Amino acid sequence: MSGHFTLRTPDRPASPPTPKPGAAAKYSFEDPAFFPMKMFTWHKELEAKSGIILEELEQFLKDMPVNFAPYFRPDLVNRPGVWQTLGLKLWGMGNNDIIDYFPRTMEVLKCVPRVVSLSFNHLQANGEVRYHQGNTNGIARFHLGLRVPEGDAFFEVNGERRKWEEGKLLAFTDAHWHTAANYTEKSRYIMLFDVVHDRFKEQEHYLCARVAGDLCTQYYVGRSKFLSSLKGFWRGLARFLIYTALVPYFHFKLRTDPDILGRFS
Repeated sequence: MSGHFTLRTPDRPASPPTPKPGAAAKYSFEDPAFFPMKMFTWHKELEAKSGIILEELEQFLKDMPVNFAPYFRPDLVNRPGVWQTLGLKLWGMGNNDIIDYFPRTMEVLKCVPRVVSLSFNHLQANGEVRYHQGNTNGIARFHLGLRVPEGDAFFEVNGERRKWEEGKLLAFTDAHWHTAANYTEKSRYIMLFDVVHDRFKEQEHYLCARVAGDLCTQYYVGRSKFLSSLKGFWRGLARFLIYTALVPYFHFKLRTDPDILGRFS
C-alpha cells in the first residue's frame, strides 16, 4: 500500500450524478473496500465490551439530554433528517459536553489507537444514504452495530454489500464510494469511529487538519447565499481561498485547543 494518503480536493464532486451499485468510480489507491478484522489486534476486546457501549447509548436515548443532529449534507439522504449523528470527536477535535455522557464508552475505546473521529449514528426507518465518498484513505472507518433491525438493512462499498450485526465491527475504506440503507420499520444505531492507519501515524495532525478544512469549506459554502451564487472560476477560487486559510487554522488548533468542537456545537 502507498505511503502517501490521498485526500479529496474541495471541488471534487461528492457523489456521482446517477450512482448505481457496482458502477461507482474508484480511487487509484490499493486499499480494499472492506478491511479484514484480523488486521486490528484490538477488535475482539472492543466487541466483547460492546454491551457497555449499548447500555450507555440506551440510557442516553431514554434521557435524550442532547438531540442528534441531521447530517450537514441534505443532498445525501432520501428525506430530510433521516440520517442523524451525535458527534463526540471529529478529526481530532473533541466535544467534551457530549463525551461526558459516555464515560464507560470512552474507557472501552482506550484499547484502540489513534481514534480521530467518534460518533453515534441513527438511520431512521426506511432511510437511505446515497452514494458518496469520504475525504481520505488515511483512515480505516469502523461501524459497530448497536441496534440493528432484522430485514433489509445494509451497507455497501464499491458494490460489495455487508449487513451490520449487533456487537460486531466492520471496517472499510471511507474514500471509496459507499452507501447505506435501512428499508425496515425500525431505527438502526451504530457507533462510527475513524482510526489513522499505522503508515500515516506521523502525519495524523496534518491529515486531520486537511479533512477538517475541507468539511468546513463544504459546510460554509453550502450555507452562504453569496458563495453559492458564484459560478465557475470564482466559485472555485472562493472555495480554494477558504480551504487554504482553514487548514493551518485547524492544524494549530488541533495541537493547542483540541476541545474546539464543543465551541462549534
